[in-house]
Amino acid sequence: MAVGLDKIQDVTCEYGILGRIFGFGDLIIESAGTEGKLVFEGMPSPKKFKWAIEREASRFGPRSAL
Repeated sequence: MAVGLDKIQDVTCEYGILGRIFGFGDLIIESAGTEGKLVFEGMPSPKKFKWAIEREASRFGPRSAL
């Protein structure tokens, strides 16, 4: 599944106890329209990906959810 950066509404990270200790977690990308939600489980350093996605998505204009 592909989601255009202009369709992204929210990007979040979730961590369990072990994820906080060892630096991995889930990256959740929510989009507008029929795409819905993408969940990438067990990613190393999901905050780095979150920040990169938010930085690139901000080029399409201000987003209140990001």
